[in-house]
Formats: sequence, structure tokens, C-alpha cells
Amino acid sequence: MPLIYLFTLIIGLQFVVVDLLAEHFALYWRYDWLDMPMHTWGGIMIALSLASCVRMGLFSKRFLTLWPMVALVASILIGWELFGIYRDYGFKVGWLSDTSSDLLCGALGFVIGRWFTKILERLA
Repeated sequence: MPLIYLFTLIIGLQFVVVDLLAEHFALYWRYDWLDMPMHTWGGIMIALSLASCVRMGLFSKRFLTLWPMVALVASILIGWELFGIYRDYGFKVGWLSDTSSDLLCGALGFVIGRWFTKILERLA
């Protein structure tokens, strides 16, 4: 099993468990700061998942050029934020700063994840 698959699986399962626990125990509402590392982690997961899909042959390597990646990541991040607004039954006070920081953390996570996938590709 290539390293990229293993890391995507392990980190993805950890992400799902932490998110489910945070939702169940209302930790996102109790600790406002928890949202930022989770969006960063989500950006890392997008990068790992994309690299795994390329490795499996679901996408061509050309997909990893700048503009297709920017379009994909922006679509996922904006879609996730719209889901959050829908889930919270509309806009809440301070939604613009919250959404901006979420998008920034998600983009930062993607850059970190892309850097990490390049390291894993060299090791494979």
C-alpha cells in the first residue's frame, strides 16, 4: 500500500472521529477556536485525498496544476461554508469574519497538505 493511501486513511479516520465527537458534545459552540484547526485539518485532507485520487488514476497529473487545484479547493471550501450556514439555520452574528477565517485556515491546510504529499511522493 503506498504511503499516501495509508496517511490519507489514518488522518481521515482521525478527522471524522474528532468531528463527530465535537458535534456530539457541542464542542464547536463551547470552544470557538476549535473551528480553525478543524478547517486546517480539512484542507490537509483535501490535499491528501486529491493526491490519492491521482495516484489511483482517477484524475490525471495535469489536474494538479495551479488553476484546477484552486478551483477545486475553492469549490469545496465555499460549499462547506454554505452547508454550515444551512446547518445553523441562517447567518449568525459575525458570520463574515468567521467564514473568512474558515476559508483562510482551509486554504492554509491545503498548502500544508500539498507540501506533505510531495514529501510522501518522494519517499514512495
